[in-house]
Amino acid sequence: MSRSLGVPAVSVVAAAAMVWGCSIGPAPLSAQLPDRIRTGLVVEDYSVDAGLDFESIRQLSVPVVAEWSWAGRGHLTVASGWTEVRLGLPGSVERVVSGPLDAEARLRWALVRDRLDLMVTGSLPTGTNRLDEPDLLLVGLLANDLFGFSTPSLGSGGSLGVGLGGAGGVGAASLGWAVHGRLPFSYQPVAGSDDRVRAGSEIRLRVGLQSPLGRRTSVSAALVASLRNRDELNERPVNRVGHRVAGYVSVDVPVSRTVLNLWGSGVVRSDPAFEPSVVGAAFIPRGHFWSAGGRWVLGVGSRLRIEPQVEYRSATAATDASGLELESLGGLWKAGARVRRGWGRDSWLVLDGSGSFGSIRNDAADVDTRGMRIALYVEWTR
Repeated sequence: MSRSLGVPAVSVVAAAAMVWGCSIGPAPLSAQLPDRIRTGLVVEDYSVDAGLDFESIRQLSVPVVAEWSWAGRGHLTVASGWTEVRLGLPGSVERVVSGPLDAEARLRWALVRDRLDLMVTGSLPTGTNRLDEPDLLLVGLLANDLFGFSTPSLGSGGSLGVGLGGAGGVGAASLGWAVHGRLPFSYQPVAGSDDRVRAGSEIRLRVGLQSPLGRRTSVSAALVASLRNRDELNERPVNRVGHRVAGYVSVDVPVSRTVLNLWGSGVVRSDPAFEPSVVGAAFIPRGHFWSAGGRWVLGVGSRLRIEPQVEYRSATAATDASGLELESLGGLWKAGARVRRGWGRDSWLVLDGSGSFGSIRNDAADVDTRGMRIALYVEWTR
């Protein structure tokens, strides 16, 4: 069965207003094309052995990102795109959902140059945010941390946000920080149902550090802590106030004329929550996620880079509504390479491919899974 969702008329007008607003902004911005455009084609495909409610899931995405800068004080990013998801079910049944993505924008304006920035964010509900009930299995799969789909969010009710950020030096290190508040809007994720879902409003604090480590090695680290209000179902709270903490650390080690990049990341989610996902609201249980990997950056001449990489991902989640016990959701290995070819003054053609294998935990049994990802990007800089 196939379902293709177009953009509601109101959303078309809103998206057009966003783009038109960019074109009539400050004078240095109004007369120019975007300073940078990034687009491409991404295909991700996973299949599993017998024992789960599905046999395969495939996503095709076309992301589009445009960036403007002006006067050395402001930076605007607008992003949207299109995606198609195919879910294979037992008995040779296939569910297909396709449609545009939400239109998202982020404006950063320097209040004190190189010291303090104002940030304004927003998303328009131009994506696919209502589904037939049989398609809801897609929600949990595309929000699954193990797979790590490149487009995990397609439709929501929209949101608005505002924040402040700054940066400064601490000895030889650079320190950055940001505080951001976000207010999501409600929407109806299930076609034919009057139930309305609204993710809880959120305050997010981010701290980042970049510092030399020895003569040639450098380290980067970031910590993001979120305090989130209760989610609402039909204007009634459905869970506790929760928090989410995410961390990331990366070390660059020069090796001859190459660079070895080692990194790790993790997420701790204290309580279950509704999360905007590719096809509506996904109820994500309390759980943890972590990943680690390495990338070897090889320069072949001045305009060609080859980057072999490997990554391991693992996740746990609550076994029941109480959330007291966590069980493994499985683990996944990914290995591949990225090839970047420069052209023009500062533009790139990027080919990214990888294969994956591992297992998904299901009722004390491990179900083998395998997959692939291939992407072709074009990054154009004016």
